[in-house]
Amino acid sequence: MIIFGALVYLLTPSEDKIQHLAAGFGAFASSYYLSHNPRISISISFTISASKEIYDKYSGKGKPEIGDLLFSILGGILGYAIIVR
Repeated sequence: MIIFGALVYLLTPSEDKIQHLAAGFGAFASSYYLSHNPRISISISFTISASKEIYDKYSGKGKPEIGDLLFSILGGILGYAIIVR
């Protein structure tokens, strides 16, 4: 049941999740443009994604969500798949 709920959650993203996906993609794309190194770029994308959620947690200005983090990371992976491969 939990797995089904997670699949439904991931397959019906909100506008916020789409923005996280785009941000992860953008972080990967811009860092790849500057570094031409996919390992550095994916690391930067993941670091920015995690940092945003940590900032949300400790600043009180946002609500940290694992779904946001997952969609941001997915954006970085998508960037790798489209730009590098």
